[in-house]
Amino acid sequence: MDELDMFTSLRPTEPALDEAERDLLRSRIFGPGSTDVASEPAVFADLPGRPFDGLELDLDATGPAGHGNPRPRRSPGGRPRRRLRTQRAMLVATSALVGLCVGGIVAIRSGSSPTGSEGQGVSSASSPSPASTLPSTVPVPGASPTDVPRVVFDQPGWTLTYASEFGNSAAGPIEFAEYQYKNVDGRSLQLRFYRGADALATRIGGETRTALDVRDEEFSLLDEGGRRFRVNVQRGAWAWEIDFDGFASADELADLIGTMRVVDETTWRAVLPSNITSPDGRSAAIAELLVGVPLPPGFDVAELVDRGLTKERYQLIAEVSGAVACGWLGQWFDGQEQGDAGLQASAAAALATSREWPMLLEIDDQGGWSEVLWMHADAVNGGDGVMTGAGPMPPTRSEAESALGCQFG
Repeated sequence: MDELDMFTSLRPTEPALDEAERDLLRSRIFGPGSTDVASEPAVFADLPGRPFDGLELDLDATGPAGHGNPRPRRSPGGRPRRRLRTQRAMLVATSALVGLCVGGIVAIRSGSSPTGSEGQGVSSASSPSPASTLPSTVPVPGASPTDVPRVVFDQPGWTLTYASEFGNSAAGPIEFAEYQYKNVDGRSLQLRFYRGADALATRIGGETRTALDVRDEEFSLLDEGGRRFRVNVQRGAWAWEIDFDGFASADELADLIGTMRVVDETTWRAVLPSNITSPDGRSAAIAELLVGVPLPPGFDVAELVDRGLTKERYQLIAEVSGAVACGWLGQWFDGQEQGDAGLQASAAAALATSREWPMLLEIDDQGGWSEVLWMHADAVNGGDGVMTGAGPMPPTRSEAESALGCQFG
């Protein structure tokens, strides 16, 4: 089990961490282009001891079928879920990996609505016209301002259950996006977009593929077995990748692909399910999450709103709560460095209230984010400290940057 699998154990139980996110996390942990997961993660370079030494892992727990990693190596019955069977101190020792997800990479996520409802489906009963089928290299009029294709289906029963968009910086363009759909008949798919003219070659390199023709266009097809398929195609600036689960044949894939349409941003946002927040809904959603939460001096709510990414609710909560916590931790570190006990005391008091923040209580049973943030709040309030493989240690700026995604100026 590598460190990225260990990270997965702190994420919500679904959806599974996909290969693109693993690649992106690996590059952040071990450096660009690295495939080595045997060495010590770079994010732990400044932490005393070896955070993973002595960690006992239980890899026997399995989740329900259909929640597996979409890569070909997954088992037909679904990818085993990783759990840490260890003391709480050992579990939180991996918190530095969790922090890579806030800001540019919020990969800690939940695959279901907080209320248990998947909301309304992104689908349409109208018949596709030639102009509205899958896009060519020419952008579709009215396309998303982010330029990520917004896709709906003209086949009944499909529901959008998850949306995630990543960029290399808060204000930069989207580099990767993933959308997950389920059908009432049990089938599911993951639709991903990778920016770059060479992205397609990167995704299919070394795999044995066949051609799948849909509407006079050729897709690259991989039959993974077990009613699982993957297709890829390059369209302009984006490489499209679709993982299909529960499909009987390539012909069934072609039928569904033929019903996929790119729509304008307004149409797409109008049918998003309730657990997914679009860019124009961020202001209201963030305001609601911050009710009753003490904000650090100079906290910029507008900057959070202006990031403009579509977020599933768990990710949005991690983003917002992390920004607040980092603001207070920054003040605590300032007080520590300046010898100002008053600064530290006010920051510690504010962080202590995080145990009562409704947004963290909402997602506490969906993944590890709340626990990691609370560990830092406890550490600055006389607690044992931030847990590492060498035992509890006082929090530091570099540790908070890794664990919570803080960006201290």
